[in-house]
Amino acid sequence: MRWLLFIGRVALLCNICFAMVMVIRYMKDYIHNQTISSYIITLGYSAFFINFFLNLFIIIALFRKKETFVPTWLSVINLLFFIAQIVVFFI
Repeated sequence: MRWLLFIGRVALLCNICFAMVMVIRYMKDYIHNQTISSYIITLGYSAFFINFFLNLFIIIALFRKKETFVPTWLSVINLLFFIAQIVVFFI
């Protein structure tokens, strides 16, 4: 289950991009390079799907009493970002 640690780190980077997308969306577009801006937007919006599967696999591993190798702080941060993404996208 070490791959969950890798996916957790990727999800954290995508969540940071999600936070940047929300700043770009509601504030001024402060990134003037269009290529970098498009990468950030793509990673930010893909964070929802990555977080969904990551949290699903972590919950399944917890119910099966398997070790996930994902630190608690990383799981909590990803879960909080996932809740924020649900609020932004669906509510």
